[in-house]
Amino acid sequence: MLKIKLGCILILSLFIFTNGFAEDIQESILLYPASIDGKYGYIDNTGQIVIKPQFSSARYFSEGLAAVSFGEWGLGKWGFIDKTGKLVIDSQFDQVGNFSEGLAAVLFGEWDEGKWGFIDKTGKLVIDSQFDYAGDFSEGLALVGEGWIEYMDYGFIDKTGKLIIETKYPGAGSFSEGLAPVKIGGKYGYIDKNGKMIIRSQFVSARGFKDGIAAVCLSGKISDFDGTLYDTKWGYINKQGKLITKTTYDEAYGFNDGLARVKIDDYFGFINKQGQYVVEPQYEEANDFSEGLAAVRVGYGWGYIDKTGKMVIEAEFDEVSDFVNGLAQVRINGITKYIDKTGKIVWSPQEE
Repeated sequence: MLKIKLGCILILSLFIFTNGFAEDIQESILLYPASIDGKYGYIDNTGQIVIKPQFSSARYFSEGLAAVSFGEWGLGKWGFIDKTGKLVIDSQFDQVGNFSEGLAAVLFGEWDEGKWGFIDKTGKLVIDSQFDYAGDFSEGLALVGEGWIEYMDYGFIDKTGKLIIETKYPGAGSFSEGLAPVKIGGKYGYIDKNGKMIIRSQFVSARGFKDGIAAVCLSGKISDFDGTLYDTKWGYINKQGKLITKTTYDEAYGFNDGLARVKIDDYFGFINKQGQYVVEPQYEEANDFSEGLAAVRVGYGWGYIDKTGKMVIEAEFDEVSDFVNGLAQVRINGITKYIDKTGKIVWSPQEE
């Protein structure tokens, strides 16, 4: 987990990817953002337009509300709509996060000078705009930062805005399963919600826990140019900090659907919790599993494999996203579409 930079919680691309957010945005009423003639509306899971295209940018629904913008190229003010398309929180924010545990982070001002606070679902500012960075709430706490981008220190607040863990870490991630990765003394370890160091700082980088397992980087170098890691070796630990796999992976990510994406010798594959390969490393690029399928790149095209490694949707797409509630957003020949798990096109702007 390197330093978290401003805007990492935001989706600014016109092609709205969902990778890494699939579990967070599942909703009982299934609506998906879709663009027609440069404006975004929402479709249902049958491909029917439910909310007419009218927004310049639109996000997935989270906890019943979706962030939308009316300005050109997503540069206008942001607000929130409900599932009828009604604007229930006026467009007044310069940027926003998604609602999580009843609150959403909102930015007042420009990236480099503005301050983040939090609103509730009525639009009331319940935590004053005072932070240089603000992440989503997770397990009752939100990651916040103070300072100038590359020199920011991170800590955690509760839902009243009280600083529970002081902003003293130059790198940190959100809480998951009661622990959060933090950087101290140049290395990452894990703290509990009282700020107590549970797993000592010893890792070059560290990811959040899932199913009691976390990916950690045991060795690597940091680029002086952009701060990225290279020549890394990753493995997995349990909540006692004990290594449970070999540290042979060039990259390693969290478990999803019981499998984790790992990279070795320039190729991605998938392992189970015992560290055994279920899908051998063979893909130059891959996403995590979501709803039983994972996107992988074969040559110049993306497709989807199942958990046995079988290609179930042919690699014919230029860009892809994870499946969310049975649909995935894909792009081919410059056109964004939605497909189901059989690869059937459910919605395309050309068919409207």
